[in-house]
Amino acid sequence: MKIGIALSGGVDSAAAAALMKEQGHEVIGISLDMGYGNLDDAGRVADCLKIEHQVFDEKAAFQKEVIDYFVKEYMSGRTPSPCCVCNRKIKFEKMKEYAKRLGLEALATGHYAIKKEGGLYKGKNRKKDQSYFLYGLTKEQIAFARFPLGETEDKKQTREIAERYGIPISDKEDSQDICFLGEYKDYREFLVSQGVTKTSGDITDKEGNILGRHKGIIEFTVGQRRGLGISDKKPLFVTKIEGNKIIVGEREDLGKKIIKIENVNWIAEDIESEELDVEVKMRSTQEPVRAVYRKDIGEVELADINYGVAAGQSCVMYREERLLGGGVIQSVEC
Repeated sequence: MKIGIALSGGVDSAAAAALMKEQGHEVIGISLDMGYGNLDDAGRVADCLKIEHQVFDEKAAFQKEVIDYFVKEYMSGRTPSPCCVCNRKIKFEKMKEYAKRLGLEALATGHYAIKKEGGLYKGKNRKKDQSYFLYGLTKEQIAFARFPLGETEDKKQTREIAERYGIPISDKEDSQDICFLGEYKDYREFLVSQGVTKTSGDITDKEGNILGRHKGIIEFTVGQRRGLGISDKKPLFVTKIEGNKIIVGEREDLGKKIIKIENVNWIAEDIESEELDVEVKMRSTQEPVRAVYRKDIGEVELADINYGVAAGQSCVMYREERLLGGGVIQSVEC
């Protein structure tokens, strides 16, 4: 096949490119300039593998669809999942468009996931499995995608593939979770760089009693314990962010069982029941939690109380290895 490979400048996409070439495909590297990352490394990989390399400017789209969304969510007191949005709206959509413009038949990426009959499944490398971030893909994006690293069992195996081809970045460190932070130490500094102004407000308990003041809601996320600037006999946690007010409570106040989700994307089209037994993850590194999903009302009821679930996160549903779909957490209840 004539196949595109999404080259980011990291070892995963480099190894995926090597595997595609090893399988006999005609491979063309595609990179998106989104204003971050090291495209020079992507070019070095392409040169090493002796493949054509095309770079397309998508800085404006990335700013609008990912960064502006990221800023808006935090300013609303929510905890966003920017990688999920980026995969659907930028990486898999824009690259698909460019690949088809180049006359290519598919797009391979360095994601750790498996595509087979029935849709998408967890990658064999459980520590690197990225299926969580792919729940928002459309059926057209999935049909066009290839995931050559899905069957690799550990990162060492990925690096060995890169080393076998003499790829100069085979020992490069993994990128951080939020790729666009760049020189900033954390997301708070990045938000300020985007023009966010911190506004002080009250820190209260759940009864509304004022316990202290904060310097801006971007300093806090639901479930946070450290850095609250107040003290109590018992440990206190951020339980809710309401307007410009931080509400704190004890750990049991974080416990939730009912999750309302919105913007649901359902990949497993052959499963049509209105009430489903599923396993869910509210964070990519979380162990799956048993739950019941009620499609008609967009509600996930957890089998056990879960702590620190925040609006804005993605709630992603599975049945064992199979990715069913997911949505954005709108609200949580006890």
